[in-house]
Amino acid sequence: MNERDEYSLLEQQRSRNFDASLRSFQTQKGWKRKLSYCVFSILVLICMLTVTSVILHKTGNRADSTSLESSSKRFLPDIEIDVSTSNDSATTTSSNYSSTKKTPLFEPESDVDIILNNQWQQYDGINIAEYLKVEGGNIAYRLIAANSKPHLTFVKEKEGLYTQLFEVVSITHKYALDFYNEYFHEDGIGTDCRSTAKVVDDTIVIRTLGGKKGLVVTTYFLKNHKDLWIKQDMVKEKITNTRIYKKID
Repeated sequence: MNERDEYSLLEQQRSRNFDASLRSFQTQKGWKRKLSYCVFSILVLICMLTVTSVILHKTGNRADSTSLESSSKRFLPDIEIDVSTSNDSATTTSSNYSSTKKTPLFEPESDVDIILNNQWQQYDGINIAEYLKVEGGNIAYRLIAANSKPHLTFVKEKEGLYTQLFEVVSITHKYALDFYNEYFHEDGIGTDCRSTAKVVDDTIVIRTLGGKKGLVVTTYFLKNHKDLWIKQDMVKEKITNTRIYKKID
């Protein structure tokens, strides 16, 4: 073999070695790129999972607690345990009982029940003209108010709230009657007032402030459990009047 042939073989060997090195380098480079991509993807996934976990933790607590509470109610008996501090005893009561339930305003068939659930017609009065004169208002108003004998009806709007309808011929005057809240209205001569109403000893007591003559206490009660008496007391002026109604069957 001459020198030229040896040189040619050597060049071929070098070329094969270079190709092999290049393929090896490219293979290593490809693996590194794939490895980098995998690592990057894993880091992104971890970040996404972390953010999702934080969001769920912040927004899901209430729902989770509600879900747990619902689950517990599903498996626990439908009862409450009421522990009395006076005698250290435990009493089992139905969960349907509401501790916030309001006490009934009156007993069935009591005088207040009869007053609020019937219609009434005035047929008599005591000291009305003198009371109206002290209250104020013009002569025409006093004459009409003293001689009118209204028909009275109570309309229940909701528990503890009624509307009083005083009807004279074709004219109706409406007044609120709220047993749970202070309410605002005008008195007979158009003065802005505020009132509170309560049931006291089977009577209805209304305390009105803001009128020209100060505090007025109005009491609704059944005389001998029969006729309705509506008595007004102008406290400061020490004068009263009473309108007397009979029940309309």
